Amino acid sequence: MGAASVEVMYSLPLLPGWAEVNLDPHTRDRSVADVIATGMSGSTGTERQQASEYVHSHAVSAQNGGCGFLGVLAQPCSGAPLLAAVTITVSDRSSADLLRSAERTSITLGPYRAETKTVTLKHVGTAIRTTGIQPITAHRQPVQPGVVTRTFVPFPGGTIIINATSPATAASAPLLELFALLTNGFRLVTLTP
Repeated sequence: MGAASVEVMYSLPLLPGWAEVNLDPHTRDRSVADVIATGMSGSTGTERQQASEYVHSHAVSAQNGGCGFLGVLAQPCSGAPLLAAVTITVSDRSSADLLRSAERTSITLGPYRAETKTVTLKHVGTAIRTTGIQPITAHRQPVQPGVVTRTFVPFPGGTIIINATSPATAASAPLLELFALLTNGFRLVTLTP
């Protein structure tokens, strides 16, 4: 995925329970530890370890994949952590091209289901969104089914991809609603040539 030829500034206000993870490799581990200490307080050591591995894997993958932002949800929930991640990537490819690529990957990786539709985001207007159960993975994690919302926001010269995922497929309906609410707050602040 190519980087955009213009500088893009954006913001994504996180919902309660979510936290931003610093992607800088020099401070990433401390950032992950802070997220786990805050979000997983009161959980067992095993749950904290599972959440820590999830957040760290997503932080490494986000940084390696050229993402500019990673937000995570890591909270205790009925004996297992509730885990979710949202990344933002800026690409110089068109939304249609990225959507075709995402659809080919889904078909290649197995029998998953997804719905594609046009949505209106409150602060940026029209975007393309795919939602459903799709293959997800992160650094040193196996490919597994996950709840996925990918929102493609076009801008002159490229597309911003907001990718929200969670391995909690049993909670797919409320997670898809949560991801829609989260991505609706996205703002395109400025484009500079």
